[in-house]
Amino acid sequence: MKAFIEISKKIGFALEKLGRKPKAAKNMRRMITLNERKLRPKVNEWLDLMIEDMRRGLPKLKSKSIKNLANWKEIEEVGNLILKPTILAILGEGGKAVVERKILKQDRFDEIGVDAVAWAEKNTAVLVTEVTVETQNAIKAYIVEGVKKGKSIPAIAKELRPLIGLTERQIFAVANYEEWLILNRPEYSAKVIHEMAEVHARRLHRYRAQLISKTETRMALNEGTFQGYSQMGIKKLEGVSSPDSCEWCLENINGQVVTIDEARSIDGETHPACECAWVAA
Repeated sequence: MKAFIEISKKIGFALEKLGRKPKAAKNMRRMITLNERKLRPKVNEWLDLMIEDMRRGLPKLKSKSIKNLANWKEIEEVGNLILKPTILAILGEGGKAVVERKILKQDRFDEIGVDAVAWAEKNTAVLVTEVTVETQNAIKAYIVEGVKKGKSIPAIAKELRPLIGLTERQIFAVANYEEWLILNRPEYSAKVIHEMAEVHARRLHRYRAQLISKTETRMALNEGTFQGYSQMGIKKLEGVSSPDSCEWCLENINGQVVTIDEARSIDGETHPACECAWVAA
């Protein structure tokens, strides 16, 4: 009888683990959705300030150099001030979601610890630098291409006004769309075509802000779980992906049992908007 009870307990625990995995991925998706709503207004605020600053500098554009187009250092400093508090708060949500399960009887996550603050500072600095540099490179590429086509710098500056703030790929997507309309929709006036291109640009602006917000939310939540598990003394984690995850995630995350540092390293290689989660192994 005793042996039967022990076997039943083991089977029950195994079934519980199997049920926990899809639940973990579902919970991560829910947490990303909830917390991304907190971060996106901050991302929008910062991107809008950056775009406004660059647009004010467009009349000063005299050559291929964009050094004087905006105060790039100030843009990054403002980005840090706007984004860091929310990113730190989201990290705390990830940590609390772990410890509130009361594994090892721990019921509190120290979200204002040295490790949490240091990660938020470093990650926010990397984010604002990457976004700023990516934006600069996109503008440079468009100017170079415009000069090759024989356009004047003032004409290029005028074209850039609705495009500033997009990535290189997005800028040329809008430009190609406008060219396609000119060639294939002769019934449309130049004004209508330009307005349609601006609508497309605004849509891509929203998409970029959403992608940044979702990616950074997931990273902060996962870092919170890593620090939460670490505070509880958990040594090994198991990756969990949803059935509709990409091939890379299914191969490199799902079912992988690794240390917290290894999980953190793998997490840093994931694609934008990844929704994979980590549970105690």
